Amino acid sequence: MNLLTAIPNEKLFPIAALLTGFLLLVFLTISVNNGRWDAQDQTLLYWFHRLQSSTLDHFFAVLTWLGSLWFLLPASLLLILTLLFYDHRSEAVLFTSGFTGAIVTTYIMKYALERERPAYFDHLNGLPPDPAFPSAHTTQVFIFVLMLWLAMHQLNIKWEGTITSLLITIAIGVATSRLYLQVHFPSDVIAGILVALIWALFAIIAAKSEVLP
Repeated sequence: MNLLTAIPNEKLFPIAALLTGFLLLVFLTISVNNGRWDAQDQTLLYWFHRLQSSTLDHFFAVLTWLGSLWFLLPASLLLILTLLFYDHRSEAVLFTSGFTGAIVTTYIMKYALERERPAYFDHLNGLPPDPAFPSAHTTQVFIFVLMLWLAMHQLNIKWEGTITSLLITIAIGVATSRLYLQVHFPSDVIAGILVALIWALFAIIAAKSEVLP
């Protein structure tokens, strides 16, 4: 039997997207490790440096905390407990799996590659102690938003599209803040988004396959 004919059509796109995302992440990781992104990373960080102003300094210093685990862990715990309280166990397990998997993957990659943080300019919000690649703030905020969207979609929540659009805008803002504050290279941020997308696609495939309790 042909493998493609054995897979329902509605699962083909997320599987293809998952494989594409994984290959892009592998390619990006190898390229960064070989220094092939250095010029592009430096150019974009110089561009963000030229945008700096006291107003934007304060704005991005506050916005960036929305991608921190200090904010997202309590928010995630509250969401999971709410889902369990209303007897939405599958959605709670799905959210927990995707959110945890993306964060663990990010930190494994960080300490496996140990890429140093950018040092072209002063770091406006302090320099985090962990390695740079991928950006944990970016992964964390994007996987939170994507898994929340999936939970809302599964439960047919009203205003799902509006809420998701607003949260995606915030996630993009957090990712941008990591560049503006000079604590990440652009390739770190791209890698963080890819990790989040890969785990979200895993979750979508799991939901479609009904493998979760």
